[in-house]
Amino acid sequence: MHSIKVLPVIISAVVGVIYFLLLTIIWAYIPNFNPITLWLIENLGATSWYRPLVFTHDFLLNIILGFPLATLIYSLRPKNYLLYSVVALLPNFIWSHSVWINDPSFNDFWLPIVLGWSNELLCVPIALMIICWFKRSRT
Repeated sequence: MHSIKVLPVIISAVVGVIYFLLLTIIWAYIPNFNPITLWLIENLGATSWYRPLVFTHDFLLNIILGFPLATLIYSLRPKNYLLYSVVALLPNFIWSHSVWINDPSFNDFWLPIVLGWSNELLCVPIALMIICWFKRSRT
């Protein structure tokens, strides 16, 4: 059996909470000051391309914003990157989305909610995979 060191797991969880708090603050300003978002609203707001492009834009932006947390997880040198990513992301995810899980209207709006969940849960692991890939290619 692999032994899991408790301190790095706790560090990952605490930094994950701080990451989500900062991400909430950052996302309050991004729609107002990001020129790509403003351009999408002005030029494609009434077209069918608007939502897929906004999702793609937000997904790429969340990957970029996930690099600090991914870098911290990588610097902890875990044997299991997935475990540390789950520890960093899952507590905030459950806390912020437990309302939707118990809400009966979830059945009516499940698709955009699940897309938002994928955006929230996949960006840091993708950033971590990019970091691991770059570190391996340099060695």
